[in-house]
Amino acid sequence: MSVHRMSVAGGFRYLLRHTATGDTTRGQQTLVDYYATSGNPPGRWLGSGLDALGGGAGIAPGSVVTEAAMSAVFGRAVDPVTGTALGRGFPTRTGPDGVSRPAGVAGYDLTFTPVKSVSVLWALGDGDTRAAVRAAHHAAVAQTVAVLESRVAATRVGYGGSTRTAVRGVVAAAFDHPDTRHGDPNLHPHLVVANRVQGPDGVWRTVDGQQLFAAAVALSETYDGLLADEVARRLPTSFGWRDRGLRRTPGFEVDGIDDELLALFSTRSSDINTHLGGLLVAFHTSHGWGPNRVETIRLRQTATLATRPVKHARPWSDLLTSWTQRARQATGLEPRDLLAAVFEGAYARPLRARDIGPDSRRDLAALAVMGVQERRSTWNGWNLEAEIARLAKNLPMASALDRAELHASLLATAQAGCVALDGADTGPIEARASLVATPYPDHPNSEAADRRPRDRWATMARRWTTSTVLDAETRLLTAATTGAGPAVRDGFAERVAAALTCPEGPPRSLTARGMRALSADQAAALVQVCSAGRGLQVLVGPAGSGKTTALKAIKGTWDLDPDRATNTGGVVGLAPSAVAAAQLSEALGTRCETTAKWLHETVGPGGQQRAAVIAELTTRLDGPATPGQSRMSMKDTRHRPPTATSSQNSPPTQPTRWRRPTGPRAFQLGGIVPAQGPGLRSRGESHAHTAVGTRSRRDS
Repeated sequence: MSVHRMSVAGGFRYLLRHTATGDTTRGQQTLVDYYATSGNPPGRWLGSGLDALGGGAGIAPGSVVTEAAMSAVFGRAVDPVTGTALGRGFPTRTGPDGVSRPAGVAGYDLTFTPVKSVSVLWALGDGDTRAAVRAAHHAAVAQTVAVLESRVAATRVGYGGSTRTAVRGVVAAAFDHPDTRHGDPNLHPHLVVANRVQGPDGVWRTVDGQQLFAAAVALSETYDGLLADEVARRLPTSFGWRDRGLRRTPGFEVDGIDDELLALFSTRSSDINTHLGGLLVAFHTSHGWGPNRVETIRLRQTATLATRPVKHARPWSDLLTSWTQRARQATGLEPRDLLAAVFEGAYARPLRARDIGPDSRRDLAALAVMGVQERRSTWNGWNLEAEIARLAKNLPMASALDRAELHASLLATAQAGCVALDGADTGPIEARASLVATPYPDHPNSEAADRRPRDRWATMARRWTTSTVLDAETRLLTAATTGAGPAVRDGFAERVAAALTCPEGPPRSLTARGMRALSADQAAALVQVCSAGRGLQVLVGPAGSGKTTALKAIKGTWDLDPDRATNTGGVVGLAPSAVAAAQLSEALGTRCETTAKWLHETVGPGGQQRAAVIAELTTRLDGPATPGQSRMSMKDTRHRPPTATSSQNSPPTQPTRWRRPTGPRAFQLGGIVPAQGPGLRSRGESHAHTAVGTRSRRDS
């Protein structure tokens, strides 16, 4: 499920011209005529907020959405039955042409997209199967809307909207779309939630969109689980995990529908991935490194828009026929044969919440905490619930209420294993469970809903972490404040920095080593890192500020130190992946390894095994090894982890230059440095031995 803000001007026009008509243009036809001629289903009203419309008479959920009613609710913020204003009207703004037009947010477009295997099952199934899948889809959407109404939807009251308060449901219009823009099966509704909700005092106000976006991922994962439950209740099917490759979230698909069949009906994704591949190559060529996660998402959005074809209106019956023909031509099998394996699964009784014992709940909660901890250092309740819903959706639940109770219990147990960063007393698990245990009721405005604590939004917004993260931060702070580290000769770093900032340019002796002219903050970072003698130092700067250029100068200064024989003797770059390590090695001109490999071979099993071999060889030589005793023993000695008395490239009898640090400091680069050629900087660097780290502020 995705969430998009819809403006009164452009967003509302798009709603009328495209969303309400399956992303196709209808010319001068009315909505009623379009639905009649195309054979596509009309839009329908959803949400318990419909009860307050029509002067209290209400609009029946599931009733057809007319063009006049849409214009009233989303275009003018008035009651579609009585014409009464729903709170304040939309503000107006005068454009460059001098014409005043309505402005503001008309609503929020929630797109519920099931997994591809569900759409394929619907597209290739017989009439009964299609009806069952579509009914399951509608039920899952309605249940997710109930979760939104009872736990997420809110409005703000008081001075400056300082206080959140509950609402009496939402008003929403749902429009079912059957396919992608490439004509592949993709049964998905656009649920447009109006930006008007009624508070407990009967006054209509705007929706607190901040809460809607905060809970979007959790609602999406919950919808996936509810849809799997509904499909399994109506059809003898089961769902399972599919491996999607390294660094990708496993898929959750209908068992019996193979990946080849899914790929056949995923041409839109194939086009996007093909175009994205070209964008990635161009990015790497122009920048000298690969994009990070945020940049990859933006490139995918660019590829999506660039490959977006014009959609042509086709009746649903024609689409279903064409999909059957495509599957038959591609596989040589009839649809019933392609789906035969789907219905061969053994019957499995759906679970009640009480069927999942305390030990299983603790294990699931622990896995959820581990999962969210891998993605972020702090999180809120919605982040944690999204991970819980992701883990629990492979458990077939007997009802939506059972799934809600399971999520609430797991969330309370998971939070019990976390550390609240606000320092407040969280209270016993049972008390916290009451804050989040929200059923998926048929009528969210029930007495049970009124008894829920009114601070449920603040409860979900609390920031959490774990003792594991705090312990890691403590180790880093200790290394930065009390851990002694290596340093170059007194005054040497200052002289190198002065040469690299000379107005006439750096001397040839430095440029020959790949060292470039530095800005003032880069030169200051060089002096700080090379002279401070701290066990850990951090170099922070946005993309383009010249972190890699500064690190190359730091590495060159380290190599040029006249006392190199008495310091650690070099710089080893560490990166999170082999690709990043190769890019970093090319940029810095030094040996780089992955962090995992370096840890394995120093303090991990590899280092321990090497130490054991060295100890055994030393024992066989009946004494401590000397430079002339054994080439094998000295070769292994060179790979020992560096300590305060030995290093990789210096004799073990010579001491290392260490300085006691004066206190923690994260040096910051501020200005953006123009590119000076390929390999200017690299992504995801983290450097050890000199204890230098770089991290883009955007990546933190």
